[in-house]
Amino acid sequence: GVALATHSVNPAVNPEMPYDTEKDLAPVILIGKNPLMFVVNAQVAAKTVAEFAALAKAIPDKYNYSTPGAASQAHLVMSQWSNLAGIRIQHVPYRGGAPAILSTVQGDTQISVMSSLVSAPHIEAGKLRAIAIGSRERDPQLPNVPTMVEVGFPDVEAVTWVGMFAPAGTPRAIVDKLNVEFVRIMKNPNVLERLAGDGAEAAPTTPEEFGAFIKSEIAKWAKVIKAGNVKAE
Repeated sequence: GVALATHSVNPAVNPEMPYDTEKDLAPVILIGKNPLMFVVNAQVAAKTVAEFAALAKAIPDKYNYSTPGAASQAHLVMSQWSNLAGIRIQHVPYRGGAPAILSTVQGDTQISVMSSLVSAPHIEAGKLRAIAIGSRERDPQLPNVPTMVEVGFPDVEAVTWVGMFAPAGTPRAIVDKLNVEFVRIMKNPNVLERLAGDGAEAAPTTPEEFGAFIKSEIAKWAKVIKAGNVKAE
């Protein structure tokens, strides 16, 4: 089955899950990654991450950030970054991505983190200002937006991802065959174009690389959840 980035968040926020992320599923391949963009409402007097952090430090709890819900990836990313930056900003959870985006576009909240694909039209319309991107490399579509590494937060990698799993116990030969088949499909120009249209980049891996990635993601988010005392609804 196909799994999304929340797959690596669930174990730490939901101990009652009916399955064990690592024991019950066999990683097949990481299909693609989609970077998240740190955006502020255009009326906010900050053009950089450092400038926003300075504003937030000057008046703790004055600024709000929107997310699609408690314990969403956006919530964890903002919790991690605000802890590292030493600032206090208020979390405003919405029910879903659309109202969360709208709240920052309208200025009800001042900052958010959302997919580059979703934020791009609002950036072009002058409603949002991009201050950083969560991928390790700059986005070719938005070459002037620095990465979080460049602005001094190398530990903050904010990307959503899509991967393929098989049930635990699936014979290794079948896992390998699935992996090879997906790698072949992902070399197809039409598939690459479709991924790019969704704001994602192809990131095919071996089953081992995907397994190691999942392990590191689970450990990373568990640490962030504990440090920020993040709870689900």
